[in-house]
Amino acid sequence: MKQKNTLKTILLDMDGVLWQGPQPVLEIRLLFDRIQKLGAQALCVTNNSTRSVSYHLDMLKGFGVSLDPSSIITSAEATAHYLEGKFPRRGSLFVIGESGLRDALVRSGFQVLADGSGKEAIAVVIGLDREFTYRDLELAVRYVGQGAEFIGTNPDLTIPTPTGVAPGAGAIIRGVELSSGKKAHIIGKPH
Repeated sequence: MKQKNTLKTILLDMDGVLWQGPQPVLEIRLLFDRIQKLGAQALCVTNNSTRSVSYHLDMLKGFGVSLDPSSIITSAEATAHYLEGKFPRRGSLFVIGESGLRDALVRSGFQVLADGSGKEAIAVVIGLDREFTYRDLELAVRYVGQGAEFIGTNPDLTIPTPTGVAPGAGAIIRGVELSSGKKAHIIGKPH
């Protein structure tokens, strides 16, 4: 007797799972075809806050898979959604992160403070930033010390790269935690 499928949604990680750099790790199109045959929805999630939803859609399209934008959840988008609920009147954020995170926050109506602007930040938001500096660390610690909410996009201490592992957002977050004595509220997987 054939058992009825009860799966409604299948969560799939992307970076380092479906693909590594520009190369697929497995037969991505076949995987999505199988999910569709099961009658389940594929929901792609990633702790990568550096890239936009459209970037991930384009990557999938390059592997022969077309998805609706609502089927992609990045830690940047999840962080913006969390902050929208926490701060309905919006405000200024001190952000350590790349364009995927900054753009998601600006689209949600937040102002991203420029380095040393002197304005008050309602929150410090940290994602992966491959141009992270000591000045970024100093300002993040200062804003957190002044009472700004402390948010991390994900806890990943390392990330996979084509040449091996590299420090992830969690490494930057941990530095601010150690320097400020405060714990970050983490948004991304597995939280």
